Amino acid sequence: GVDVAPWSLAVTVHGLEVAGLPGQAPALSVERAYINASVTSVLRWAPVLDAIELDQPVVRVRHDEAGRWDFADVLEKLQQNSEPQEPDAAPARFALYNIQIKGGRVELNDEMVGVQHTVEALQLQLPFISTLSSQREVKVQPQLSMRLNGSEIATQAVATPFDASRSTQAKLEIKQFDLSPYAPYVPASVPVRLQQGQVDAELAIAFEQAPEPTVQLQGSTVQLSNLKLQDGAGQSLAGWSQLKVQLGD
Repeated sequence: GVDVAPWSLAVTVHGLEVAGLPGQAPALSVERAYINASVTSVLRWAPVLDAIELDQPVVRVRHDEAGRWDFADVLEKLQQNSEPQEPDAAPARFALYNIQIKGGRVELNDEMVGVQHTVEALQLQLPFISTLSSQREVKVQPQLSMRLNGSEIATQAVATPFDASRSTQAKLEIKQFDLSPYAPYVPASVPVRLQQGQVDAELAIAFEQAPEPTVQLQGSTVQLSNLKLQDGAGQSLAGWSQLKVQLGD
């Protein structure tokens, strides 16, 4: 269902579904999608959107045993129909403001290694993404949080993207991040096998562009718990109950 408000240049789509492979659940579904265009698009000769909101989007992706993604054919068609871009071409002109994703979910079925990954409760807020010029010293506060395979991940940041320093202060918080679902991705050439382990982390990261690019960790804590490692023969190799590292600046 589509609702159009022509005077405010707003469009709302309800119950959007994009079919997946035959016999499978939809590859993409969105409970509500809201887009509000700006009249300044005409003045700046570039698309300008004042708001983009996605409520309860669900993306389902499959990686088969042969290592092929189920959307590979779509990418191939897009590449065939797209015109080659000049190396020195300017980036596309656009501005997207007030981007929000609420209650998102991603389901990845990796049949190649026999693991299923799930992202739940995805929340994303981006003040804007733009290639158009804007006023300087604007402060933005993007946020991202999710539950990845049952582990809580949250980030928040304060940035001045148009200031000369490009300064950014970001915080990353991870709670009981389970490492075992990623054990099958360790190359077979590595003589160590991960059996289990959980990571907790609170990281504070500062970035500045001027006068020279610098990245700094500030007062961060990383904890690795319930670690068990095996050798190539499946015998117990190492492990510990808890390792906690406190980082300075």
